[in-house]
Amino acid sequence: MKKERKSATGVIRKHLKRGRSINQLQCLEMTGTWRLSSIIHNLRQAGENIISKPKQVKTRYGITTTIVNYKIEK
Repeated sequence: MKKERKSATGVIRKHLKRGRSINQLQCLEMTGTWRLSSIIHNLRQAGENIISKPKQVKTRYGITTTIVNYKIEK
């Protein structure tokens, strides 16, 4: 039986449609790609209402940096 190939965009879309948020690290772990911003751009172009929510976090070196969580606005 042939196994269906999953695209990174499809995986991210399904994740967001389930009401979950996603950030770059989660995207890398789920799909193996660093291209989350490109995927989000393409999903927005396809009509998805995705919001970006910046979040301040500390790095392992104690420096504060900003990451972005994406979520579909309902």
